[in-house]
Amino acid sequence: MTQCTFDFHPYTIKPCEPGFFCQSQPAPPTTKDTQAECGDASTYCPQNSAAPRIVDLGYYTLNRLGTEEGLETQRTSQVLCP
Repeated sequence: MTQCTFDFHPYTIKPCEPGFFCQSQPAPPTTKDTQAECGDASTYCPQNSAAPRIVDLGYYTLNRLGTEEGLETQRTSQVLCP
């Protein structure tokens, strides 16, 4: 990880994790403290999301484990309905 100094305080810069959004994105610093869960199954957050994205009509969302079930607040992607 890269270290930087912001206002004379050290921060660890890292991407916002999938399933979460970080309002500081794309500008650093991002930390676990600045991440918020994506919301519910009607939204998803790929890595480095600045805000949740609403799922498109005809799609459903997957959680950060790549499954439909569980982790409703940490959706990372959308998939076309069969």
